[in-house]
Amino acid sequence: GQSEAIHLFQTLLECMKKRELITVFHIGSDEHQDIDVAILTALLKGTNASAFDQLILTLAWDRVDIAKTHVFVYGQQWLVGSLEQAMLDALVMDRVAFVKLLIENGVSMHKFLTIPRLEELYNTKQGPTNPALFHLVRDVKQGNLPPGYKLTLIDVGLVVEYLMGGTYRCTYTRKRFRVIYNSLSGSNRRSGRNASGSTPQLRKSHEPFGNRV
Repeated sequence: GQSEAIHLFQTLLECMKKRELITVFHIGSDEHQDIDVAILTALLKGTNASAFDQLILTLAWDRVDIAKTHVFVYGQQWLVGSLEQAMLDALVMDRVAFVKLLIENGVSMHKFLTIPRLEELYNTKQGPTNPALFHLVRDVKQGNLPPGYKLTLIDVGLVVEYLMGGTYRCTYTRKRFRVIYNSLSGSNRRSGRNASGSTPQLRKSHEPFGNRV
């Protein structure tokens, strides 16, 4: 009736007060834009989320194209830790395109893949799991693993050698690596901090890590 029409008209006027947040989606238009793209773009435009939160949102939706055009804008400053956390999430979620995008925007895999982070990836409870690796470690150790056992890089090295039939010596089982590993593990226990460090560093999009002092 007329009262309902007036109510709808008033609602429309209220919406138009923030018309910059309105996104119009034309179903069946020649542009062929996916509705998920329209929804995600509207979410990015209509919230005051940080650049990192926007990146995580596009990562969850697996829309690397939106991340390129709406998140990694020129001049955007990024905490190195934020980009590395996004890289960790991308690896766990098997988002190959995002891994490439993060590398293009300055994430150094050489600096990212620390010993603690590698072990975190081997022990993640998210994403696809590989129980075969745990079975192989159990076979190599010739015994059952305790509940909640955390794989170490030394375990991984022993499995590699086991699969190679003893014809290959893995870096992770060599004495030099064990010394570094044990020293790092002891340091972590004393300090209670993650060995990858927690000092925030800023960088801009498209600025190589090598340019930082």
